[in-house]
Amino acid sequence: MHKGKDDSPDMGIRAMEKKKSIMLAFCCLFCLLVGHCQSLLAFVALNVNFRSNSRLHWLYGNTENICTTFNESQNNIFILETSFNFPVSRTLAAVESAALHNSDYCINLIFIRSHLNPPSPHPTELILELERAFQKLVATYGNIRRLNMTLDNATEDTDLHDLALSHQLRRNQSHESQSVQMSDMVRYALIYKYGGIYIDSDIIVLRSLNSSREYVMANGNRRDAPLCVMNSVLKLRRHS
Repeated sequence: MHKGKDDSPDMGIRAMEKKKSIMLAFCCLFCLLVGHCQSLLAFVALNVNFRSNSRLHWLYGNTENICTTFNESQNNIFILETSFNFPVSRTLAAVESAALHNSDYCINLIFIRSHLNPPSPHPTELILELERAFQKLVATYGNIRRLNMTLDNATEDTDLHDLALSHQLRRNQSHESQSVQMSDMVRYALIYKYGGIYIDSDIIVLRSLNSSREYVMANGNRRDAPLCVMNSVLKLRRHS
C-alpha cells in the first residue's frame, strides 16, 4: 500500500526537529530570566553545532575515551532510545549537554533493539547526517559511548527479567505504550545493576548531575497534585 506524505519516516523526524527548536527557544528565555548566562551560551553552542563541524574541540581536544568496560565501578549516565535505531536531534542534545557538564562520567547512549525500531535497510540522508553528528560528539568529548541491547540482556540478573520475557509487552498495544513500558523496565534494571544516573532523552543538562545524595525528579507545577515524583531523572546507588 502506498504511504501518504505524512507517513514517511522523514516527516516524523522533521516534526521532532521543529519541536526541538521550540524547546530551545523556551529554554533560552528561561535561562535569561534566571540569569544563567553561561549555561545559556553553552546550551546555544551545543545546538548550533549539530548541523556543522563541532567547534568545541578547543575546550577538550581529541581526548581518549574514558568509557572502558561496562561495569558498576564506573560513573555512568544512561540515556535510552527505544523508538528509533539512530540518534535523533533531541537525543543528541541530551547526550552532548550531559557530556559537557559531566566530564568524569561515561555517557551511555543505549539503543534497545526490538520490533518497535527495526533497522532501516536504506538510511536516508537525514539519518546519515544524524549519525555523523553523533560520531563528532564521541570524538570531541571522550566520554560518550553507544551500546546496543535487547530487553532480554538489559534486564538480565534482575527481577524484571522474567517479566520482560513473559510477553507482557503485547504487540496489540500502541507503539507508544510499548516503548514507554520497555523504557521504564530498562532504566530500572540498569540503575539496579550498575548504579549511576538515568536521564530521559529529551532532558537538557545545564550543570553537573554529580551529587553525594541520591535523587529523583519531581514536578511541583501540576494542578492535580502538589508534588509528582517522576522517573525522568534518577540517581541511585547499585542494588538500591
